[in-house]
Amino acid sequence: MEIIFPSLFFFHLRKKRMEKVDKPFNNGKQVKRRKCQKIKMFRDRVTLVDLTDTEIKDRYRLNTVEILSLYDVLKVNLCKPTKRSHAIPGLVRLLLALNFFAKGDFQSCIAVIGGVSQSSCSRSLDEVLKAIMLVYKSYVYFPSDSSYLNTVKGKFYEIGGFPNIVGIIDCTHITLCPPADLEHIYRNRKSSHSINVQLVCSFNLKFVDIVAKFPGSSHDSYILSNSSLSERFQQGEFKDSWLLGDCGYPLKTWLMTPVWRPKNAKEKNYNRVHATTRCIIERAFGILKSKFRCLDITGGSLLYSPEKVCYIVVACVVLHNIIIQRVQNDVCEIQPACEENTDLQMHVDQNEAIITRNDLIQRFF
Repeated sequence: MEIIFPSLFFFHLRKKRMEKVDKPFNNGKQVKRRKCQKIKMFRDRVTLVDLTDTEIKDRYRLNTVEILSLYDVLKVNLCKPTKRSHAIPGLVRLLLALNFFAKGDFQSCIAVIGGVSQSSCSRSLDEVLKAIMLVYKSYVYFPSDSSYLNTVKGKFYEIGGFPNIVGIIDCTHITLCPPADLEHIYRNRKSSHSINVQLVCSFNLKFVDIVAKFPGSSHDSYILSNSSLSERFQQGEFKDSWLLGDCGYPLKTWLMTPVWRPKNAKEKNYNRVHATTRCIIERAFGILKSKFRCLDITGGSLLYSPEKVCYIVVACVVLHNIIIQRVQNDVCEIQPACEENTDLQMHVDQNEAIITRNDLIQRFF
Protein backbone atom coordinates (compact mmCIF):
# COMPACT_ATOMS: atom_id res chain seq x y z
CA MET A 1 0.00 0.00 0.00
CA GLU A 2 1.34 3.38 -1.04
CA ILE A 3 1.42 5.88 1.81
CA ILE A 4 0.95 9.51 0.82
CA PHE A 5 1.58 12.30 3.26
CA PRO A 6 -0.96 15.15 3.19
CA SER A 7 1.72 17.72 2.33
CA LEU A 8 2.69 15.72 -0.76
CA PHE A 9 -0.83 14.85 -1.87
CA PHE A 10 -1.01 17.70 -4.37
CA PHE A 11 2.23 16.66 -6.07
CA HIS A 12 1.02 13.04 -6.18
CA LEU A 13 -2.16 14.03 -8.01
CA ARG A 14 -0.22 16.18 -10.42
CA LYS A 15 2.16 13.29 -11.20
CA LYS A 16 -0.70 10.86 -11.86
CA ARG A 17 -2.43 13.39 -14.08
CA MET A 18 0.72 13.98 -16.13
CA GLU A 19 1.21 10.21 -16.56
CA LYS A 20 -2.27 9.90 -18.01
CA VAL A 21 -1.79 12.87 -20.32
CA ASP A 22 1.77 12.24 -21.47
CA LYS A 23 1.43 8.46 -22.03
CA PRO A 24 -1.56 7.79 -24.26
CA PHE A 25 -1.97 4.28 -25.66
CA ASN A 26 -3.34 3.08 -28.97
CA ASN A 27 -4.05 -0.67 -29.26
CA GLY A 28 -1.75 -1.35 -26.36
CA LYS A 29 1.16 0.65 -27.84
CA GLN A 30 2.47 3.83 -26.34
CA VAL A 31 2.04 6.84 -28.63
CA LYS A 32 4.52 9.73 -28.54
CA ARG A 33 2.81 13.07 -28.24
CA ARG A 34 3.71 15.68 -30.83
CA LYS A 35 4.35 19.26 -29.85
CA CYS A 36 2.37 21.76 -31.88
CA GLN A 37 4.53 24.58 -33.16
CA LYS A 38 3.27 28.07 -32.59
CA ILE A 39 2.67 29.91 -35.85
CA LYS A 40 4.46 33.27 -35.90
CA MET A 41 2.36 36.19 -36.99
CA PHE A 42 4.16 39.14 -38.61
CA ARG A 43 2.70 42.57 -39.06
CA ASP A 44 2.71 44.21 -42.46
CA ARG A 45 5.90 46.21 -42.93
CA VAL A 46 5.80 49.82 -44.03
CA THR A 47 6.22 50.49 -47.76
CA LEU A 48 6.30 53.53 -50.02
CA VAL A 49 3.86 52.04 -52.52
CA ASP A 50 0.78 52.60 -50.36
CA LEU A 51 1.56 56.28 -49.64
CA THR A 52 0.99 59.37 -51.72
CA ASP A 53 3.81 61.82 -52.46
CA THR A 54 2.38 64.25 -49.90
CA GLU A 55 2.17 61.56 -47.21
CA ILE A 56 5.74 60.46 -47.92
CA LYS A 57 7.13 63.99 -47.54
CA ASP A 58 5.08 64.58 -44.40
CA ARG A 59 6.20 61.34 -42.77
CA TYR A 60 9.82 61.20 -43.93
CA ARG A 61 10.58 64.78 -45.13
CA LEU A 62 12.28 63.38 -48.25
CA ASN A 63 10.50 62.44 -51.45
CA THR A 64 10.57 58.96 -52.97
CA VAL A 65 13.51 59.64 -55.28
CA GLU A 66 15.63 61.06 -52.43
CA ILE A 67 14.79 58.15 -50.12
CA LEU A 68 15.74 55.56 -52.72
CA SER A 69 18.89 57.50 -53.63
CA LEU A 70 19.95 57.66 -49.97
CA TYR A 71 19.17 53.97 -49.58
CA ASP A 72 21.47 53.14 -52.50
CA VAL A 73 24.29 54.86 -50.61
CA LEU A 74 23.54 53.20 -47.25
CA LYS A 75 22.36 49.73 -48.28
CA VAL A 76 25.87 48.24 -48.16
CA ASN A 77 25.81 48.75 -44.39
CA LEU A 78 22.07 48.18 -43.87
CA CYS A 79 21.59 44.93 -45.80
CA LYS A 80 23.81 42.50 -43.93
CA PRO A 81 23.52 38.71 -44.42
CA THR A 82 21.43 36.98 -41.76
CA LYS A 83 19.98 33.53 -41.10
CA ARG A 84 16.83 34.94 -39.56
CA SER A 85 13.58 34.34 -41.38
CA HIS A 86 11.45 37.36 -42.28
CA ALA A 87 14.35 39.74 -41.57
CA ILE A 88 13.63 43.47 -41.70
CA PRO A 89 14.64 44.84 -45.13
CA GLY A 90 17.20 47.64 -45.24
CA LEU A 91 14.72 50.07 -46.80
CA VAL A 92 12.27 49.50 -43.93
CA ARG A 93 15.04 50.22 -41.43
CA LEU A 94 15.80 53.47 -43.21
CA LEU A 95 12.12 54.47 -43.24
CA LEU A 96 11.84 53.81 -39.50
CA ALA A 97 14.81 56.09 -38.82
CA LEU A 98 13.54 58.82 -41.17
CA ASN A 99 10.17 58.76 -39.43
CA PHE A 100 11.86 59.21 -36.07
CA PHE A 101 13.99 62.11 -37.30
CA ALA A 102 10.97 63.86 -38.80
CA LYS A 103 8.48 63.38 -35.96
CA GLY A 104 10.58 62.82 -32.85
CA ASP A 105 7.96 60.39 -31.48
CA PHE A 106 8.60 57.55 -29.05
CA GLN A 107 10.04 54.44 -30.66
CA SER A 108 6.95 52.45 -29.70
CA CYS A 109 4.81 54.76 -31.85
CA ILE A 110 7.27 54.64 -34.75
CA ALA A 111 7.38 50.84 -34.49
CA VAL A 112 3.58 50.49 -34.76
CA ILE A 113 3.53 52.58 -37.94
CA GLY A 114 6.46 50.62 -39.38
CA GLY A 115 5.03 47.21 -38.53
CA VAL A 116 7.88 46.10 -36.26
CA SER A 117 8.55 45.76 -32.55
CA GLN A 118 10.03 48.55 -30.45
CA SER A 119 13.30 46.67 -30.01
CA SER A 120 13.59 46.18 -33.78
CA CYS A 121 12.93 49.89 -34.27
CA SER A 122 15.72 50.72 -31.82
CA ARG A 123 18.20 48.44 -33.59
CA SER A 124 17.20 49.86 -36.96
CA LEU A 125 17.86 53.40 -35.73
CA ASP A 126 21.32 52.40 -34.50
CA GLU A 127 22.20 50.77 -37.81
CA VAL A 128 21.03 53.74 -39.87
CA LEU A 129 22.97 56.18 -37.69
CA LYS A 130 26.16 54.15 -38.02
CA ALA A 131 25.68 53.93 -41.79
CA ILE A 132 25.16 57.70 -42.13
CA MET A 133 28.23 58.46 -40.00
CA LEU A 134 30.33 56.57 -42.55
CA VAL A 135 29.22 58.78 -45.46
CA TYR A 136 28.18 62.12 -43.93
CA LYS A 137 31.30 63.92 -45.18
CA SER A 138 30.01 63.44 -48.72
CA TYR A 139 27.03 65.65 -47.80
CA VAL A 140 28.53 68.12 -45.29
CA TYR A 141 31.84 69.57 -46.43
CA PHE A 142 33.47 72.99 -46.68
CA PRO A 143 34.32 73.70 -50.35
CA SER A 144 37.91 74.57 -51.21
CA ASP A 145 37.54 75.18 -54.95
CA SER A 146 38.46 78.81 -55.62
CA SER A 147 35.95 79.32 -58.43
CA TYR A 148 33.10 78.00 -56.31
CA LEU A 149 34.19 80.12 -53.34
CA ASN A 150 34.08 83.20 -55.57
CA THR A 151 30.50 82.28 -56.46
CA VAL A 152 29.66 81.95 -52.77
CA LYS A 153 31.18 85.37 -52.04
CA GLY A 154 29.10 86.92 -54.81
CA LYS A 155 25.88 85.37 -53.51
CA PHE A 156 26.55 86.59 -49.98
CA TYR A 157 27.31 90.08 -51.30
CA GLU A 158 23.97 90.14 -53.13
CA ILE A 159 22.13 89.36 -49.89
CA GLY A 160 23.41 92.18 -47.70
CA GLY A 161 26.44 93.81 -49.30
CA PHE A 162 29.08 92.11 -47.13
CA PRO A 163 32.17 91.21 -49.23
CA ASN A 164 34.36 88.08 -49.21
CA ILE A 165 32.08 85.98 -46.97
CA VAL A 166 32.36 82.21 -47.49
CA GLY A 167 30.24 81.06 -44.54
CA ILE A 168 28.35 82.04 -41.40
CA ILE A 169 29.21 80.32 -38.14
CA ASP A 170 27.12 79.84 -35.01
CA CYS A 171 26.17 77.23 -32.41
CA THR A 172 22.84 75.75 -31.42
CA HIS A 173 21.87 73.62 -28.42
CA ILE A 174 20.19 70.20 -28.68
CA THR A 175 18.61 69.14 -25.39
CA LEU A 176 19.19 65.69 -23.92
CA CYS A 177 18.97 63.70 -20.69
CA PRO A 178 22.56 63.70 -19.42
CA PRO A 179 24.39 60.76 -17.82
CA ALA A 180 24.21 60.94 -14.04
CA ASP A 181 27.97 60.97 -13.47
CA LEU A 182 28.62 63.86 -15.93
CA GLU A 183 25.47 65.89 -15.46
CA HIS A 184 27.28 69.14 -14.70
CA ILE A 185 29.21 69.39 -17.97
CA TYR A 186 26.01 69.21 -20.03
CA ARG A 187 24.30 72.05 -18.12
CA ASN A 188 24.19 75.13 -20.36
CA ARG A 189 23.68 78.82 -19.56
CA LYS A 190 19.89 78.32 -19.41
CA SER A 191 20.27 75.58 -16.77
CA SER A 192 19.07 72.87 -19.14
CA HIS A 193 21.16 69.98 -20.44
CA SER A 194 22.31 69.91 -24.03
CA ILE A 195 24.92 69.27 -26.69
CA ASN A 196 26.40 72.48 -28.14
CA VAL A 197 26.63 71.97 -31.90
CA GLN A 198 28.73 74.25 -34.12
CA LEU A 199 27.47 74.71 -37.67
CA VAL A 200 28.58 76.78 -40.66
CA CYS A 201 26.04 77.53 -43.38
CA SER A 202 26.34 78.88 -46.91
CA PHE A 203 24.21 81.48 -48.70
CA ASN A 204 21.65 78.83 -49.74
CA LEU A 205 20.98 77.59 -46.16
CA LYS A 206 23.11 74.51 -46.75
CA PHE A 207 25.38 73.46 -43.87
CA VAL A 208 29.00 73.09 -44.94
CA ASP A 209 30.63 72.21 -41.61
CA ILE A 210 29.52 70.59 -38.36
CA VAL A 211 31.13 69.91 -34.98
CA ALA A 212 28.82 67.82 -32.79
CA LYS A 213 30.70 66.46 -29.78
CA PHE A 214 30.91 69.15 -27.10
CA PRO A 215 28.64 69.34 -24.02
CA GLY A 216 26.29 72.25 -23.38
CA SER A 217 28.66 73.99 -20.95
CA SER A 218 31.25 74.52 -23.71
CA HIS A 219 31.40 78.07 -25.04
CA ASP A 220 31.05 78.78 -28.76
CA SER A 221 34.55 80.25 -29.01
CA TYR A 222 36.06 77.19 -27.30
CA ILE A 223 34.42 74.85 -29.81
CA LEU A 224 35.72 76.94 -32.72
CA SER A 225 39.27 77.02 -31.37
CA ASN A 226 39.26 73.21 -31.15
CA SER A 227 37.81 72.60 -34.60
CA SER A 228 39.60 71.59 -37.79
CA LEU A 229 37.98 74.50 -39.66
CA SER A 230 39.77 76.98 -37.41
CA GLU A 231 43.09 75.32 -38.22
CA ARG A 232 42.40 75.50 -41.95
CA PHE A 233 41.71 79.24 -41.78
CA GLN A 234 44.72 79.91 -39.55
CA GLN A 235 46.98 78.03 -41.97
CA GLY A 236 45.85 80.33 -44.77
CA GLU A 237 43.92 77.79 -46.82
CA PHE A 238 41.19 80.35 -47.57
CA LYS A 239 42.90 83.60 -48.55
CA ASP A 240 40.92 86.84 -48.72
CA SER A 241 37.92 85.00 -47.27
CA TRP A 242 36.02 85.52 -44.02
CA LEU A 243 33.58 83.76 -41.80
CA LEU A 244 30.82 85.79 -40.19
CA GLY A 245 30.11 85.32 -36.48
CA ASP A 246 28.33 87.06 -33.61
CA CYS A 247 29.80 88.62 -30.47
CA GLY A 248 30.21 85.17 -28.93
CA TYR A 249 33.35 84.77 -31.04
CA PRO A 250 36.65 86.66 -30.86
CA LEU A 251 37.53 88.94 -33.76
CA LYS A 252 40.13 87.37 -36.06
CA THR A 253 41.62 88.22 -39.42
CA TRP A 254 39.39 85.51 -40.93
CA LEU A 255 36.35 85.92 -38.63
CA MET A 256 34.37 89.15 -38.73
CA THR A 257 32.28 90.03 -35.66
CA PRO A 258 30.10 93.10 -34.90
CA VAL A 259 31.66 96.31 -33.63
CA TRP A 260 31.09 96.70 -29.91
CA ARG A 261 29.45 100.11 -29.35
CA PRO A 262 29.84 101.64 -32.85
CA LYS A 263 30.96 105.27 -32.82
CA ASN A 264 30.22 106.52 -36.33
CA ALA A 265 27.91 105.97 -39.29
CA LYS A 266 30.27 103.58 -41.06
CA GLU A 267 30.49 101.28 -38.05
CA LYS A 268 26.72 101.38 -37.59
CA ASN A 269 26.20 100.50 -41.24
CA TYR A 270 28.73 97.68 -40.89
CA ASN A 271 26.78 96.26 -37.93
CA ARG A 272 23.49 96.55 -39.82
CA VAL A 273 24.79 94.66 -42.86
CA HIS A 274 26.48 92.14 -40.57
CA ALA A 275 23.19 91.42 -38.76
CA THR A 276 21.25 91.15 -42.03
CA THR A 277 23.68 88.62 -43.43
CA ARG A 278 24.05 86.64 -40.21
CA CYS A 279 20.29 86.04 -40.05
CA ILE A 280 20.79 83.38 -42.73
CA ILE A 281 22.14 80.89 -40.21
CA GLU A 282 19.34 81.65 -37.73
CA ARG A 283 16.90 80.84 -40.49
CA ALA A 284 18.81 77.65 -41.30
CA PHE A 285 18.58 76.58 -37.64
CA GLY A 286 14.84 77.22 -37.67
CA ILE A 287 14.34 75.15 -40.81
CA LEU A 288 16.49 72.30 -39.49
CA LYS A 289 14.55 72.01 -36.24
CA SER A 290 11.13 72.47 -37.82
CA LYS A 291 11.79 69.81 -40.45
CA PHE A 292 13.27 67.34 -37.95
CA ARG A 293 11.26 67.64 -34.76
CA CYS A 294 13.50 65.28 -32.81
CA LEU A 295 15.96 68.20 -32.49
CA ASP A 296 13.44 70.79 -31.34
CA ILE A 297 13.07 71.54 -27.64
CA THR A 298 9.26 71.48 -27.93
CA GLY A 299 9.51 67.73 -28.50
CA GLY A 300 11.31 67.25 -25.18
CA SER A 301 14.82 66.07 -24.44
CA LEU A 302 16.35 63.24 -26.45
CA LEU A 303 16.41 60.12 -24.27
CA TYR A 304 19.71 58.80 -25.61
CA SER A 305 23.38 58.84 -24.72
CA PRO A 306 25.34 62.00 -25.64
CA GLU A 307 27.22 60.09 -28.34
CA LYS A 308 24.00 58.90 -29.95
CA VAL A 309 22.49 62.39 -29.76
CA CYS A 310 25.50 63.69 -31.71
CA TYR A 311 24.92 61.01 -34.35
CA ILE A 312 21.26 62.02 -34.60
CA VAL A 313 22.23 65.67 -35.14
CA VAL A 314 24.69 64.76 -37.89
CA ALA A 315 22.07 62.57 -39.59
CA CYS A 316 19.48 65.37 -39.54
CA VAL A 317 22.00 67.84 -41.00
CA VAL A 318 22.69 65.39 -43.84
CA LEU A 319 18.96 65.10 -44.55
CA HIS A 320 18.62 68.89 -44.35
CA ASN A 321 21.29 69.29 -47.04
CA ILE A 322 19.56 66.73 -49.25
CA ILE A 323 16.37 68.79 -49.06
CA ILE A 324 18.25 72.03 -49.81
CA GLN A 325 19.95 70.38 -52.76
CA ARG A 326 16.57 69.41 -54.18
CA VAL A 327 14.88 72.78 -54.37
CA GLN A 328 15.10 76.08 -52.53
CA ASN A 329 11.34 76.63 -52.63
CA ASP A 330 10.83 73.71 -50.26
CA VAL A 331 12.17 75.79 -47.36
CA CYS A 332 11.25 79.34 -48.32
CA GLU A 333 7.90 79.10 -46.55
CA ILE A 334 9.63 79.02 -43.16
CA GLN A 335 11.27 82.30 -42.21
CA PRO A 336 12.03 82.53 -38.48
CA ALA A 337 13.08 85.90 -37.18
CA CYS A 338 16.72 86.63 -36.54
CA GLU A 339 17.63 86.16 -32.88
CA GLU A 340 20.57 87.70 -31.14
CA ASN A 341 22.88 85.31 -29.36
CA THR A 342 22.62 85.84 -25.62
CA ASP A 343 25.69 83.69 -24.94
CA LEU A 344 28.04 86.62 -25.33
CA GLN A 345 31.59 86.85 -24.05
CA MET A 346 33.93 89.79 -24.18
CA HIS A 347 37.13 89.05 -26.06
CA VAL A 348 40.38 90.95 -26.30
CA ASP A 349 40.62 91.65 -30.03
CA GLN A 350 44.00 91.17 -31.66
CA ASN A 351 45.58 94.26 -33.20
CA GLU A 352 45.94 92.66 -36.63
CA ALA A 353 42.29 91.59 -36.61
CA ILE A 354 41.17 95.10 -35.60
CA ILE A 355 43.19 96.62 -38.44
CA THR A 356 41.63 94.17 -40.91
CA ARG A 357 38.09 95.00 -39.79
CA ASN A 358 38.70 98.76 -39.74
CA ASP A 359 40.10 98.59 -43.26
CA LEU A 360 37.02 96.63 -44.35
CA ILE A 361 34.69 99.22 -42.80
CA GLN A 362 36.46 102.14 -44.45
CA ARG A 363 36.50 100.52 -47.90
CA PHE A 364 32.99 99.05 -48.14
CA PHE A 365 30.75 100.77 -45.58
